[in-house]
Amino acid sequence: MSSSSTQLAFEAKKGFVLSQIRILSQDTPTRLDWRDEEDDDEEGAAAGFSDAVVENVLQKVNRLSRRHCQIFYSSQGIDHVSEQIEVLYQQRTSGRHDVEDVNVLSGRLDLSDVRNIERLPESWPSKSGSGSTDEDALAYEALVGRLASMAEGITNIRLRHKRLLAVRKKLEVLANPSVSIQPNLVAKDGELALELKRMRVLAARLANELETSQAVAMLKGRSAGAED
Repeated sequence: MSSSSTQLAFEAKKGFVLSQIRILSQDTPTRLDWRDEEDDDEEGAAAGFSDAVVENVLQKVNRLSRRHCQIFYSSQGIDHVSEQIEVLYQQRTSGRHDVEDVNVLSGRLDLSDVRNIERLPESWPSKSGSGSTDEDALAYEALVGRLASMAEGITNIRLRHKRLLAVRKKLEVLANPSVSIQPNLVAKDGELALELKRMRVLAARLANELETSQAVAMLKGRSAGAED
């Protein structure tokens, strides 16, 4: 199996792992109909919980879940698992190809591998002993030419796919901004939101003090003018 095929398998497995982690990283939403299940609860265990309590608990659970994903599902861990999958994949494919040295003209060659296509002779061997005719030889040459053209196209597609995978890897940080991009910038109750709230309060106080000091200065000016 070619290195391009191995890379495609590696990226496919890594993409699957990332998709599963993305699912696990999603916040647990509040179910609007959760109280409807109280009728099925014989002991009425959920009857004493208010919506605010449930919402608060879910927020804490989601916060712990995001922290867990950041610690245990790091990019280094994902790369490590993907590399292990790649090693196993290479061992299996290399073992399969070492079992038997397949003749390039046996009809059992894996033509999905570009290297095998390159091993095909441009013309059918005249001493093959297969009783082939000139028409068969011409048809073989035409098919080999088509395969060579397709192999070149496959190589270009794989190179383009590799470039797109590199771009996607750079954009993965934006897939879940609440986890990957500073949580204090995107969270509703994050540090940035609280700091902006404090700044608005301070700005209002400062504006009030300025108005008061200006009013006092105007009164003092009028009093001084009246005394003169």
